[in-house]
Amino acid sequence: MNKQILKMLFFACLIVFTSVSCEVDEIDDTTIDNQDPTTPEEGFKNLEVTNSFKWTTSNDYKINFQGLPVSTANVKMPLVIKIQDGDVLRKVNISISEDVEIDVNVPSRFQTLELSWGTFEKTLTLGDNANIDFTFIEVNPVEEEEEEE
Repeated sequence: MNKQILKMLFFACLIVFTSVSCEVDEIDDTTIDNQDPTTPEEGFKNLEVTNSFKWTTSNDYKINFQGLPVSTANVKMPLVIKIQDGDVLRKVNISISEDVEIDVNVPSRFQTLELSWGTFEKTLTLGDNANIDFTFIEVNPVEEEEEEE
């Protein structure tokens, strides 16, 4: 009998606590009254943006790869183009000796591209120019002058 009285007392307390602890929040009408009465569509139509604002979230670039004068012209491997966070944008199967134009679309938040072909690696800095000329091995200016003489 004691157990039954304790169970009933426990459930009675449980019901009392749950019914007392819940209360309805009152709505603050002042925040609703102070809002702009226009609909979101009307507010968007009235949006003013400066002429210098760019609506695009990515930029198109053309990478002009100048091949190297090497004898392994028939060996083809992927030229891998990655953005700074390591995501691959493009893979193009090329020979290191051929000239290739590659179109890439780069998210605007990135300023560099990482290019690799086999063991060759190079980082290109992106700018306003949409055409990027590059080769993995730069010609030494001193060597160029000696060849001209």
